[in-house]
Amino acid sequence: MTLTSDQIDKLLTAGSLAPSGGNTQPWRARAHRSAIELSLDPARCHSVLDACGYAAVMALGSFAENVALAATGMGLRATIVLREGDPLEMPFVQVRFEADNRVARDELLDFIPVRATNRQS
Repeated sequence: MTLTSDQIDKLLTAGSLAPSGGNTQPWRARAHRSAIELSLDPARCHSVLDACGYAAVMALGSFAENVALAATGMGLRATIVLREGDPLEMPFVQVRFEADNRVARDELLDFIPVRATNRQS
């Protein structure tokens, strides 16, 4: 399946609203026609609040989960695939999509945009 520009924009917007320790937003995303690839951004994943880098990896997982939730609102099935190895390498996480009119919209999708953050607009 080929994602439209509008779908990619909505998926990446949902992902970017994921929580991250210290609001570092330590991810990089690269969109393709049928997938979004994620890795950590080395310049943003080292925070005094992030011992051993675990929080950055969890933030990356939160980004992927938000993308998967957003996909359900578009009638898409998302499959999250983790690559073994260094999360600083691209891609570490790949979210693949396929059209599926049987996929149920996840009610957690409604909570992504209303989550309180300390981000400046």
